[in-house]
Amino acid sequence: MIKRRVIILLFWLLLPLWAAGQPYLHNLDIKVNIRDNGDAVVTQTRTMTITSKGSECYIPMEGLRNITLSDFKVSDETGKDYALVGWDVSATRKQKEGRCGIISKGEGAYELCWGLDELNDGESQKDKVYTISYTLGSLMKSYNEAEGFNHLFVGAGGYPLPDKVSLRVSVDSIQIDTSNARGWAFGYYGSTEFKDGGFEAWTVNFSSASRMIIMLALKKDIIHPADTLDQDFQIVVDRALEGASFGGEYDGDNYVFTDDWARWICGKLGKTSENTISNVSGGICLGIIGLFVLFLAYIKKLLTYLAYAISLKPLRVFLRRRKVRRKVNAGLSPWQREIPFNGSLFAANKSLNTLSYKDYPDINNVLGAFILRLFQRGELQLTYEDGKQTIRIGEHIDQTENPEDRDGNIKSPEDIKMENTLYYIFKGAAGKDGVLQENELKRWLRNKSSYAEKLLELRKTANYPNNDELAGLMRLKKFLQAFTLIQERGVVEVKLWDEYLVFASLLGIADQVRKDFRKVCPEYFAMSKFASTLESSSFDFSTTVNTIATYTANAALYSSLAAERATTAKTIWSGGSGSSSYSGGGGHSSYSGGGGYSGGGGGGGIR
Repeated sequence: MIKRRVIILLFWLLLPLWAAGQPYLHNLDIKVNIRDNGDAVVTQTRTMTITSKGSECYIPMEGLRNITLSDFKVSDETGKDYALVGWDVSATRKQKEGRCGIISKGEGAYELCWGLDELNDGESQKDKVYTISYTLGSLMKSYNEAEGFNHLFVGAGGYPLPDKVSLRVSVDSIQIDTSNARGWAFGYYGSTEFKDGGFEAWTVNFSSASRMIIMLALKKDIIHPADTLDQDFQIVVDRALEGASFGGEYDGDNYVFTDDWARWICGKLGKTSENTISNVSGGICLGIIGLFVLFLAYIKKLLTYLAYAISLKPLRVFLRRRKVRRKVNAGLSPWQREIPFNGSLFAANKSLNTLSYKDYPDINNVLGAFILRLFQRGELQLTYEDGKQTIRIGEHIDQTENPEDRDGNIKSPEDIKMENTLYYIFKGAAGKDGVLQENELKRWLRNKSSYAEKLLELRKTANYPNNDELAGLMRLKKFLQAFTLIQERGVVEVKLWDEYLVFASLLGIADQVRKDFRKVCPEYFAMSKFASTLESSSFDFSTTVNTIATYTANAALYSSLAAERATTAKTIWSGGSGSSSYSGGGGHSSYSGGGGYSGGGGGGGIR
């Protein structure tokens, strides 16, 4: 551990020395002009100082989903237009000079490349201004309630990093402002503003992890994009705003005091160039920030452990686990066949949650158990259509007025409520075709956050857990885990064994229990329609029930977060100009968030 810390410290201390003599990107200015058909003409102006390092510049692009790339051009400060040729990365610097080209990497991934000038004798560096332009066809698409895009214009990890980045989006012959547009920026510390009929974003502190993602929405029919999507742009906005935090501007100018240190270091090295001094100053800043972040990381971890320990929750959970374990071992048998909690999944899950060290226990297993209940009653049906496994929604069996199961036992009201809730969610999400799909489920829950909150009730813990019943649940788990080894399993009771599979899902061992049932009593699968469904050749438990449970849980959490944001912005057209928040009216950018963008790719710059 000490050696590792020494290496890290030496790295940050030597970073300023490495910065001397590196190429420099003083300013990256991007202009994006949107045409009436949704195409975007992008023009980049790169003000640089190049050295002997590398032979070409390149811009990586990935994820151009239904977006075309064309009209690539490069020129420099002399007015010289670079010749477009088939690009060979392995060519020499001299062979690449004055030329440009596109490398197609497949699946919407490209690299835009152009050659660096050769240095004259005695030159160690040269100032250059490159102008790069290209067209992104159908960048802006037409959605149900808006025209919009969410695109990454500057990727992370470029070399050299730009000192300043500015971007402006304009629309042909139209002035855009907060009356007809909304704009957001993600991936960097900086600012945004509607200004002079366009949307602008800029920063003076672009780190190696920074990106510039721009999301823009226009009111319907301002322009007429050729590419139309049958979905709400609000879905794009919600996804991009996940994890976003529009805080204050991060001002790189506060680091001017490091210039004195940089001048002293450069003086010792015999370097007098202002560019070199600026590079070294930036390296010192990065070193200070790195050491500070390293220190904060240790402090944060320490405080997290302390807060968790002070809450006494770990101790309470530990003591409860030990108490339950003693009860399990104190019985005449280490296992039991009877299902505890009167067969209530909801009650059993609440008690299980008291054994979790997490503040918000996972709900995937209990959702999987309730989903199996829906399969049991035929409310979910497995079909095989067009060579693909499909989940169809069956007829609903409302148990509210008749809570008795087929054996005459009274079912738990909480179980009935949760089963009905799940069915209504799946039925609503499936739509007219009655087929359940992940994207439909997420979209439906986004508009029905009250249902999502009902699902998240499964994270509750019992205030006064019944340790005897909980011990019984643990003995049942042991019984199911040792099923193939136990000699006295009793005769096959189909309904009981069906419930064993349901509770095995709650306990996270359903797949193994199903396989053990097959070994011990293969005839059970002929006696139980429910079991035969699980055993069908088209049914894979881990990719069916577990997958449905996982994306249902994720959709519920997503919907809950979206509902919280709704108090700030009900739609993309709420809010106005001023400070940022989530309204899209300008203000600050968000370093996090921005998910679901097109374009992108890491790296770029000189190689």
